Amino acid sequence: MFAFWVIAVTGGVATLLALAPLFADEQWWARLPGFAMAQLAIILLALDSLATLLLNLTAPPVLALIAAMTAALAYLLWHLAPYTPLASREIAPAGGDGGDRISVLSMNLLASNRDVAAVLASVAAAAPDLFLALEANDFWQSALAPLLATHPHRIAAERDDYWGMVLYSRLPLTGKVHHLVSPDVPSIRAEVTVAPGRTIRFVGAHPRPPMLRSAVTRDAELVSIGLTIGDGTMPALLAGDLNDVPWSRAMRLTRRLGGLRDPRVGRGFLASFKVGNAVLRWPLDHVFATSQFKLTRWDRLPPVGSDHFPLLAGFVLSAEPVQAAASPRVRDRHQAARLIARGRRTASAAAPPDAMSA
Repeated sequence: MFAFWVIAVTGGVATLLALAPLFADEQWWARLPGFAMAQLAIILLALDSLATLLLNLTAPPVLALIAAMTAALAYLLWHLAPYTPLASREIAPAGGDGGDRISVLSMNLLASNRDVAAVLASVAAAAPDLFLALEANDFWQSALAPLLATHPHRIAAERDDYWGMVLYSRLPLTGKVHHLVSPDVPSIRAEVTVAPGRTIRFVGAHPRPPMLRSAVTRDAELVSIGLTIGDGTMPALLAGDLNDVPWSRAMRLTRRLGGLRDPRVGRGFLASFKVGNAVLRWPLDHVFATSQFKLTRWDRLPPVGSDHFPLLAGFVLSAEPVQAAASPRVRDRHQAARLIARGRRTASAAAPPDAMSA
């Protein structure tokens, strides 16, 4: 009886956490368990196994408990399966394909981090064409100035808080800072010339996390970016600490709207947060690409003093003429429009939030 109650209480809590996003998707307390789907799946698998081994399988309460945990486990595995090597890769490896190459390094610096040498050494070793630095407050805006020697093109959202960002580029670019949903949450949109006559769109973003606040503003920011990327035939990349996991509803909607593909699909989680905690570690940093790209490199780099690992992605841009992307489904566009409207209302009504790291 004792074993039953231990498994029942633990399994019941894990089941409720696993299914919480189905019932309260915009509430921060329901979204956070979605970050830990892999950990919850391991817990439920272990509890299912213990229940099968230790409990009386002819007792109706035991059967009901096992059925509930198994259903929750199946729900989690359905979301997680694409992010394992068992699934087909969504972005094919480039192999010997010809075409123009471009690499992107996305790095959440952590505003309080002061290990400038480690950051600059990481950028030098990776030698990316595009370097997106997040949480780039006044200290980091100044500390990164030496990069102008190798990356002379720069777009910056200059803020002395956790939402500053700067994009450095080896390649010529034009662009500006946007505030899509919240007036205090910037994103960078640029057009990058990868070769004469060949231009791609790049978006760098760092929306606020759904911590002690509704997730609607973060979700609205994401789908706004998806609409921005999906509005034409230009090849595009989206990078940044998006403060969401790839299997969430909002992230899946964003990818559908933008025609974006995920290097993690078919390759593994490559969790990027949190450094120093291998148990609770989630894939919050991303580099997505439209269908015109193939992958040459996909790496999590060593820590640089931040609580996030840097992500490095290399691509080949197909030499074939760009085809018009399929238009997003009408249902997705309507859902995005409603979400953006709610997000903007929420952002305008909210008091200035306390600064927080993400």
